[in-house]
This record gives sequence, C-alpha cells and structure tokens, in this order.
Amino acid sequence: MADQALLPDNLDLQNTDFTCSDGTGASFRGTRMYGIQLQGADLQGARLQGALLKSAKLEGANLTLADLTAVWLIVETATPTTPKSELEAASLIKAFMFNTVLDQAHCDGVDFTDAVFSTSVLHTQPASAERAFMNDAKFNDAWVLGAIFNGAQLAGTNFANAHLIGSRFKNSGSVPTKLTPSNRDGSAASIAQADISGTDFTGADMGGLDMVGATVATKGGFFGKTFTGYNNAHVPVAFTYGPTVFGNTTKTTTCPDGNPGPCKVI
Repeated sequence: MADQALLPDNLDLQNTDFTCSDGTGASFRGTRMYGIQLQGADLQGARLQGALLKSAKLEGANLTLADLTAVWLIVETATPTTPKSELEAASLIKAFMFNTVLDQAHCDGVDFTDAVFSTSVLHTQPASAERAFMNDAKFNDAWVLGAIFNGAQLAGTNFANAHLIGSRFKNSGSVPTKLTPSNRDGSAASIAQADISGTDFTGADMGGLDMVGATVATKGGFFGKTFTGYNNAHVPVAFTYGPTVFGNTTKTTTCPDGNPGPCKVI
C-alpha cells in the first residue's frame, strides 16, 4: 500500500508485478506518480483513485479491473483550453484495460491507441469512463467493447478505426456526452471507419463529428471474441447488442455515408 505517497519523479518500475499474494491489487490512492515508468507492469485490480499520473508511461501495462476514478493522467492545472503540448498527458498505448474504471478521470490528450478498454466476462463491473474528461484523447484502433462513456467530454477525441461495438455514449443524468470539435484547435472528433454496431449515442452532442465510413447496425446482434490479454491470458468478451442509435447530429456532422447530417442509421 502506498496511498497518498509522493514517489520520486520518473521512477522506473517497468514490468513490475504489483499484484498482492492474496490476489488483490496494490493501492495507490491519491499517490503522486509524476512521469512514472510502468510500461508492461501488472497493475491488475490496483486502486488508483485520485492518483496524480501526469506524463506516466503505461504502454502495455495491465490495468484490468483497476479503479482509476478521478485519476489525473495530465497536469492538474490543465483547463479546457490548455494547449495539447502543455498537458503532460500520460501514454496508455496497447494497455490492457478489461473492466477498468475511469469514471470522472482527467484524460485530456491521453493516448489510448490500440488499447483494449472493454467489458469482459471477468466481472460485473463494466469498463467505464462515465463523466470522464477525455477531450483530444486518442483511441485509434482501440477495442472499446461494451464500455460506458455516458456524460464523457470527448471534444476532438479520435476513435478512428476503433471497435466501439455495444458501447454507450448517453447522458449521465443531465450531463450529455460531447463529441464536438476540439476547444483547443478546432479539430473534429472522429469515429471515421470505426465499427459502431450497437453503439448507443442517445442524447449525445454529435455536432461536427466525423463518422465517414463507420459501420452501423440496423438491428441487434451478438459479439464474441477471446482476447489474448496480459501475460497471454485468455479474456473472453461476449454480449448481445441492439441497433446503433445516433444522438443529436447536425449539418456539421459527417454521416457514415459521407453526407452532411442530420444522420440516420441506414
């Protein structure tokens, strides 16, 4: 346990196993971990609520079942207009994030390229980023299956070529999901060429969103795939999904067929 600890900046803990002998994960609640190098580390089940992780290196790390509620993966003084180059965003490229919790996390500009952020059959807790701040983040080519992004702020976020099957981008109470252009540089949020079969965007603000070439589902179906997870573990993901549902699209939205919105699922 290292709750509220102040770890040395840029501490090198690559490939470290942080799981406990009883099978539980390590606890780093509120811990300052600036620039920590955790590439390939095993953080399954770790408790990282409120941890400070600006500039952290988590490429290929195992964050399966970890709780990162309200974590800071960027500099804590960031605002919605802080330039991307000054966010000191963490990198989670190719991270394993089955059933990981990122609710209310601060992830603007974080790189989740090729990561697996999905709800598996391992636990009833879904992969979740409810009300998370993920503006200008990258999810290119990521597997984002059955995940919850309700109320997430995703202005300028790039999901191009991602697998978003069965995920939800609905309202969280009165807070809508935002898939609008970046407040920082005006770049469009994108789900271009992504698979959005069964993805539910009910209530989401999709003005300016690029959906060109996205795959939709006009009726429900079943998804099943066994992933090769961390340390070659077999992780099954299986669920049924309904038809794709669009939120609020406008004439500034680019529909899957390349035409301007409003868009229909066809």
